[in-house]
Amino acid sequence: MAEPFETTVVGSMPKPPWLYNQVPLDTKGFDHHGAGSDWLLSGEALQNAQDDAVRLAVYDQETAGVRIISDGEQRRKTYLTYVTSRLGGFDYETLAEKWIRDGRRLAQVGRCTGPVEWFSPIVVNALRFLLTNTTSPVKVTLPGPMTVI
Repeated sequence: MAEPFETTVVGSMPKPPWLYNQVPLDTKGFDHHGAGSDWLLSGEALQNAQDDAVRLAVYDQETAGVRIISDGEQRRKTYLTYVTSRLGGFDYETLAEKWIRDGRRLAQVGRCTGPVEWFSPIVVNALRFLLTNTTSPVKVTLPGPMTVI
């Protein structure tokens, strides 16, 4: 019998409704970079809820037979801004308009306003937590430069 081939998820797993206030993509006045959507908890309660959401995402992937496990991006408001919002040189207070999706959608996006600076590890703690919750191979996703411009 042939060995199973490697499988993994692409993109974020759905966040539980008790964790995150989801705003539909087509809601007027909001965009898909996180504006209008927000965590339903804060502080230690948010951290504990995100931990639980990661455990559920791991369970769902393992139950489905996924071989390379992610945290489902349960700690991220959005894939696009999670990294850049933790770097210096980006402004998410004064947003700019940008056409995206081959000109099909006008989005409000953050701006690069100065040299990009790194202050501290961005995904290390999430990776450590993931490794303590599965024995499977794992991955952590990061957007590349073309994704965030």
